[in-house]
Amino acid sequence: MGKIMQRAVLNVFNRTFTSGELDEVVGAFQDGLKIEVSDAMPAELYLRHLGQGAPRCRRRCASSGRRTLASVAAAVEFVLEGLHLSKKLNKDVQAGQSRYRGA
Repeated sequence: MGKIMQRAVLNVFNRTFTSGELDEVVGAFQDGLKIEVSDAMPAELYLRHLGQGAPRCRRRCASSGRRTLASVAAAVEFVLEGLHLSKKLNKDVQAGQSRYRGA
């Protein structure tokens, strides 16, 4: 992802979520939650991973916009990337997969 795209994602993320709103999610990652995402991963798996460590965020993602599995998966990835760009999560990229973990 290029620098301009990263800034755009971070700007939208910061307008979408208030400070502290995702502390539960960050805390789950600090407690050891790790989530791997990829283009080939089924949308249901996104929800399963997020539901294990951050059910409130899962509910928030599921209630935003259309409620198809694909749109919820996109919302989950947006939240994870926004937290990474906010320096609250680390991200490792390898072979078409991204792994988010605590900072």
